[in-house]
Amino acid sequence: MEEGIIALIGAGKGGVALLKVLLEIPGVKIKYICDIDPDAEGVGFAKTHGTKYISDHNEILHDEKVSLIFEATGDMELFQDLSKHKSPKSSLVGASGSMIIYNLLDAYNEINRNLNEYKINLEGKIVERTEELERANVDLENEVLEYEKISRKLQEMNEEKSKYLLYATHQLKAPFSAIQSYADIILEGYSGEIAQRTRDIVLKIKERCELLSNVIKEMLELSKLKSRDEELRFEKISISDILSKVIRRFHISAEAKNIKIDSDEVYEDL
Repeated sequence: MEEGIIALIGAGKGGVALLKVLLEIPGVKIKYICDIDPDAEGVGFAKTHGTKYISDHNEILHDEKVSLIFEATGDMELFQDLSKHKSPKSSLVGASGSMIIYNLLDAYNEINRNLNEYKINLEGKIVERTEELERANVDLENEVLEYEKISRKLQEMNEEKSKYLLYATHQLKAPFSAIQSYADIILEGYSGEIAQRTRDIVLKIKERCELLSNVIKEMLELSKLKSRDEELRFEKISISDILSKVIRRFHISAEAKNIKIDSDEVYEDL
């Protein structure tokens, strides 16, 4: 016997309502719809869905393939006749039972419709969110590319600055060396005798040139370190020597501001 073969007796409002919810269930086949009125509301609807219309329910009773009969007319005599003559293989549901089943099936179909609607909305949101993520990813990639461009530009600017600094340092080295040489000529007496006051000034000029020459030398060494790939080597140095150089570098400025630097006291603290 085939499963899911149904016959519906009664094509009025109750019958057509039950018919509609039954047709929404997958795997269910409504083979017959029976009503004495060929113009009943459910007859035309049933025909449009491939359901056979009959006016005599005896054909249903002799069809052993029918597994379930819904009696939706509410006629007790008809229900009793169906109960007496139906095939033992067929189940019979009366009008009250049909109404209960209708309500259950209608609720089931409503849940399915809501689930399908939710699924469609969820799929739409997933697609929308995916598109948003793709757009955000494209924007992020563009920002990364822009950042890389800016980074390269800054690196180029830094390299140009280093080149200019190296060039300017080289340009300063020669004039300070020349000034230092002229100071030596004056101090050694090649330009004639000079007053003590003049000698002191020239000595300060020479000393300042030496300090600036050392600064230039350090700047050149620093530029070499930046462009050198070899491993740096470290060695121990004397803090006292560093302090002595710092004191010599700034003692002229300190004297001009009447500031006295006591180097002996500094060395004692060390």
